[in-house]
Amino acid sequence: MKHTIWPHLLAVLGLVLFLATTSAAPYAGALATVGTGFTYQGRLKEGGVPAHGAYDFQFSLFDAVSGGSQIGSTVTQDDVSVSNGLFTVQLDFGSVFDGTALWLEIAVRQGSSTGSYTPLGPRQPLMAAPYAQYSQNAPWNGISNVPPDLADGDDDTTYAAGFGLDLNSTVFDVNTKTVQARVSEECAVGQAIQAILEDGTVVCQSIFNSALSARQAFSHNIVDQNGDVGNDPSITIGVDGLPIISHYASDSDDLKVSHCNDPACNSATSTILEANSEKYSAITIGVDGLPLISYVHSSGALKVAHCQDLYCNSADIFTVDATSSMAHHSIAIGADGLGLISYQDAQNGLLKVAHCEQLACSTQTVSVLVSRLGTGSDYNSTVIGADGLGLILYRHITNNTTYIAHCDTIICNTATISLVSGIGGGFSSSLAIGANGLGVFSYIIINSGKYSLYAGRCQNLTCTNNSTTLFLSQFGVAGDPIRTSIATGADGIPLIAYDYGNLHVVRCIAVDCQGGSSSMTLPVDGKQPAMVIGADGLPAIAFQDGSKQQLEVVRTMLGRGTPYR
Repeated sequence: MKHTIWPHLLAVLGLVLFLATTSAAPYAGALATVGTGFTYQGRLKEGGVPAHGAYDFQFSLFDAVSGGSQIGSTVTQDDVSVSNGLFTVQLDFGSVFDGTALWLEIAVRQGSSTGSYTPLGPRQPLMAAPYAQYSQNAPWNGISNVPPDLADGDDDTTYAAGFGLDLNSTVFDVNTKTVQARVSEECAVGQAIQAILEDGTVVCQSIFNSALSARQAFSHNIVDQNGDVGNDPSITIGVDGLPIISHYASDSDDLKVSHCNDPACNSATSTILEANSEKYSAITIGVDGLPLISYVHSSGALKVAHCQDLYCNSADIFTVDATSSMAHHSIAIGADGLGLISYQDAQNGLLKVAHCEQLACSTQTVSVLVSRLGTGSDYNSTVIGADGLGLILYRHITNNTTYIAHCDTIICNTATISLVSGIGGGFSSSLAIGANGLGVFSYIIINSGKYSLYAGRCQNLTCTNNSTTLFLSQFGVAGDPIRTSIATGADGIPLIAYDYGNLHVVRCIAVDCQGGSSSMTLPVDGKQPAMVIGADGLPAIAFQDGSKQQLEVVRTMLGRGTPYR
């Protein structure tokens, strides 16, 4: 019987490209070369349901996302086995890959059919995948276009020392009179480097010296002061090494993006990305190097914006969930290179996860991870673990308990859920991956009308085993606004920023946040802090100035091995 497949019934959900897994044997006479084939793995849906059975596929390469010219010949694969939507084929278009951007066009029909193929759109961009084993061990005669001076086989040891070098026989040394030697020392706890000598040794000075003011211990800059801005900021580091912040202007209901022009945010370029947005936004950087931002629209719908440039001057915007009760959410980039968003449906009491199906997240697979969560809203936090799967920290509002969910799959349609804290805890939680590859987190517990700050750590990848440590007990007044943000410093030690009165930063003593902490209070009226570790290793904290309603950024020496007390 002949089957007809309509184009809108099929969608390829995933694409993974690998070079052929053959590896070159050690050179012995003739040189074995790597083939031109690769493995394509995809996911096929029919009528919105994962396909199952035998299907015929046709694969073609083009030099444009639409139109364009076909590159190479069409590869046909008949009777490919598809199980639960997943299939794998071997493709070989010959020697057509020369660095030019190419797109893969796929067409399909039922395996029992002899009719025409149905094309699937859009075409899929081919992403680069390095084959490093051969290049790492390639012999001279396996490399093309070797310069003659290297290929002539001689052992020329006639050298001349250039600027900054001394030559002793055939050995070069750095002349430290003209070139600064690499720093070879570090300062003890409680001290900071004041000078670096020409031989790489350092001059240290106590950070508690009265001459070192609080202003010198950190930098503090205004990023955006155009209106009531800086609400609920989210910060990340772009591929240019500079901070980029999404935030909300409450006086104009605008979603804004501020791209810092230097690591300390002495100045920034701010853009209104969409008017009439809502309070909550979260930002990350996609594998294409462009920011990806999830946010709540004024309609209550959850949306995602895929920026078109590093500054996010403009973006393609898509609706993730049109339900009019979206609340706090968090976004990360999964091991498949696609966005993963955890979010609360506050009205219906659901914790949901949306897995983007493309880099721009124009379509998504949405799953309900936890039902009967309770109405209301609180922060949840999502990261990608060392196993490539999502890890989500959230509070069960009805039970007033904190849980951590370890996704069972890339799309996180199911998860293993473990209890973190008991009754009275789990507000304003934040999650990061520690230097040991395991989750670390911070949260607030309310006890007897007071706040207590806790840090926790996962003891395995799934976080089914976890433990917590009390950092600060019985402060503040329950009900006052408070927020925590955790990040792993350049020295591998977690740091926690939280706001109550002033902005505070706590540094764990150990990688797993056991054994105590050190802390500092910054003389700024910081609200709703969001922290990231900069490209230079310094923590950058974005926050709203509570009295001036403007977006500001501070950077501290914490996280570089200098504990403030």
